[in-house]
Amino acid sequence: MQPEILVFSEHPAATGSLIPALRTAFDAATFTIRMVESKDLRKGILKRPESRIFVLPGIIGEDSAYPAQLDRKAHDEIHNFLQGGKNVVLTICAGTYFMCRDTLYAPAWGPRREHRSIAPLFNAAARGPLSPYSHISTPDSEYSDVSIVPIRFKGLDKSWHKTGICYGNGPALYPVRENDPDTEILAVFDNIPDNPAAIVRRRFGQGAVYLSGVLPEMGYAAIAPAPGLERVAQLMQDLKPHEMARRMLWNGLTRRMKADLA
Repeated sequence: MQPEILVFSEHPAATGSLIPALRTAFDAATFTIRMVESKDLRKGILKRPESRIFVLPGIIGEDSAYPAQLDRKAHDEIHNFLQGGKNVVLTICAGTYFMCRDTLYAPAWGPRREHRSIAPLFNAAARGPLSPYSHISTPDSEYSDVSIVPIRFKGLDKSWHKTGICYGNGPALYPVRENDPDTEILAVFDNIPDNPAAIVRRRFGQGAVYLSGVLPEMGYAAIAPAPGLERVAQLMQDLKPHEMARRMLWNGLTRRMKADLA
């Protein structure tokens, strides 16, 4: 029975860069990637023994549908998934906002939004977007809200490394409890006061949760400038000098996830 990675794909979940990155990190001969929706969670798909990793991605645009899509039943399924076995949950950007206890989203261009989770995976405040790296999402330009933000991250050798990483208005993470033995800070934002957490690993029941305010799965790809692709082509050029360290970060995260399954 092959283990499965379940990726939440209900609109407006953003899976375009995530699926190829997962397929590279998790060999197809060993792991199956399955797209799922809220109805699948309510029907108990996480109860199957082959379900081992659940991913809640970022979103396209700024209007998260997660509060409407993931009700208390879905939350309970996710909690039981972690409590009952050596399973892993990965949240990215909007998924991380949603799974922290408190969300404060206060963009310079629009109204402030607040949300309190009905069943958080992390007792922390998720605050964003981060100035000066925040950008409004525009429908006429792909990746219009993505920029490169400097971070420091912990490698598998426990030493700290610097890199630039893609960022799409995600949260900085402020744990309510400092020095929590169940919480490990894997990356922090540079050039932000107090260097808040950018990526956190948290033990939860028998499983583990990885919460990311950045987009570590988004890597460099050679894209020639063309009408409509100017923004993404420039983004890739900005990311290119950081690609080796970015791969180190992503590979380290996914290797740790695999170890958590054992």
